[in-house]
Amino acid sequence: MKRNDLRYTIRLAGPLLTQSSEPEDFGMDIVVAKNSDGKPYIPGTLISGKLDQAWQEISDATSGKDVFSPDLMCLLGKTSQNGQPFRKQLFFSDIIFTGRLTGKFIHNRVTIDNERGAACNQHLVFIDSPFLEGEEYDFEGTVSFFSTKEDSSLIEGYLKTGLQWLSQTGAMRTIGYGRVKKVEFKSFISNTIPAPSTPVRIQDKIGLEITPEHPFCLAAKPVADNLFESTDFIPGSALIGSIMTTWNFLTNGQVDKEREELREHFNNLRITHAFPSDKAGKRPVVFPKSLVKIKTGKKMEILDAAICEKPFLYKGKTPLFSIDWKDYFDVTQEFGWTQLHKELRIRTAIDPKTLRSAKEELFAYELVVPKEHSWYAELDLGKIDATKREVVFSQLNSLLSHGLIGLGKTKTPAVVEFILPPASIQPVKSSDLTPVNSNQWIITLQSDTLLGSPEHLDETSGAAELKKMYEETWSELSGGKLKLVRYFASQRLNGGTWRRETNQQGQQYCPWLLTEAGSVFVLEADESSPDDARKMVKEWFEHGLPVKREVCKYYNINPDPDILWKTCPFIPQNGYGEIAVNLAVHTKNKPPQSSDIDVLKEEDISNGS
Repeated sequence: MKRNDLRYTIRLAGPLLTQSSEPEDFGMDIVVAKNSDGKPYIPGTLISGKLDQAWQEISDATSGKDVFSPDLMCLLGKTSQNGQPFRKQLFFSDIIFTGRLTGKFIHNRVTIDNERGAACNQHLVFIDSPFLEGEEYDFEGTVSFFSTKEDSSLIEGYLKTGLQWLSQTGAMRTIGYGRVKKVEFKSFISNTIPAPSTPVRIQDKIGLEITPEHPFCLAAKPVADNLFESTDFIPGSALIGSIMTTWNFLTNGQVDKEREELREHFNNLRITHAFPSDKAGKRPVVFPKSLVKIKTGKKMEILDAAICEKPFLYKGKTPLFSIDWKDYFDVTQEFGWTQLHKELRIRTAIDPKTLRSAKEELFAYELVVPKEHSWYAELDLGKIDATKREVVFSQLNSLLSHGLIGLGKTKTPAVVEFILPPASIQPVKSSDLTPVNSNQWIITLQSDTLLGSPEHLDETSGAAELKKMYEETWSELSGGKLKLVRYFASQRLNGGTWRRETNQQGQQYCPWLLTEAGSVFVLEADESSPDDARKMVKEWFEHGLPVKREVCKYYNINPDPDILWKTCPFIPQNGYGEIAVNLAVHTKNKPPQSSDIDVLKEEDISNGS
């Protein structure tokens, strides 16, 4: 089993152009694409598409001779069918210009009217043209892939043959732009995945540092059918999926006899969401929705309402919850979050017959540029038999010794480092399992959570029905040992075609009701069993909130932990249900000398009171 990296250089003759998806100077219609460091680049996806075309042309030219037959669907992927993706084995980095441009030049073009032979009105285009005619320019990039030892050299040969077949790349090929002069192969590094080492004593919690090697996109809810925004964090489910993708490519789908224990216990691995940080070993914390802002004069004060028993005014001002904030940066920065650099990439499929853009195939990705950030998560082995944990970790550690591939929509490779004692990953804001007010715990969700069944909720439901759902949820989760005192929460629905085809095939469609990260729940222990309540909170904190049976019943999913992952994506093993407990901000930022106000109830409104 090997990780392979082919580094190559393409020498192009000017002029050449790859159009940027982002605007630049005012008045410029077409701008050269540049990365976050200001270097011109040609997208790896374009090279991948050109290689696909080259391989098909070579296969056609050698038809019937069986001398060149790469598996295009496996190597380059395939259009999703029925919502099911066909993941590609090869990842192409952007190829970056390695030289230095001498200046900024502008060309212009205009459309000529066929009948008049004159320029069309308002058809003048200004084009950024730093690559001059007659000059040659080198662009360097890497192709990465995981494979069996036998396939490694075979795929290397396919890649070299296909890349040398290229004759042109970039835009405006019909007027001589982007001619390929030469392709040079700098190196082919093939690293063997080591066999599992002798197990060593470990704890059941191990830190994870994830460093994506290139820009990536972990798509949240699409803004439109063809526009995908990326989340700032990497879901635990994405990491689990990437591990499986990497493992599958390394074994070519065969059973890995060196990692039998890992295969047996894989479903019991839990990986939390990976949060980005520019500070080594520091993991951000999702801020609680109980925080409020109050403007007093020129100063904006931040307080926490979790412990307040009634609505309040502070210095005669109404507190604003996060839904009404205009700016989040001051709070997110306090909790360890930094602003990530992002860029927009617009892509389209190419019609193989016309070699022009295919109709209705335009789409756009928002990419996160890693730069100096790492993403921190936690590997939880607590649900694995104690006698097997060391062996399972040893096998996983060796499997990921050269990183993983297949991260997000871009299938980006990433470096994975396990943080073992004495080093550790620390949250920016620590939790405290000691109860507040002697018998209360303030729970802050650190990830979206499948918390409660919406069976009795509809468009007419109000605050009372929602509170009842949460009361029943916490009572069931705690076995009646904890009751809900108050909460500050928001919800969203998650679903769509892919979720329906994957998790609810053949059933009535029911979108998932998720309680969003940052939601706060104040829980109080039953006086007869405070120690049991304390143990319950500790279990949730260490291993995540489980999916309750009423939820499984509503969504018609099997609650058996061994197969729950097949039909429910929002399980602790995928990073969902993570919590923080009793953050210091709840008590430290409690409003001083606030004045309670009376609550206007729904029945008072209906009676005109």
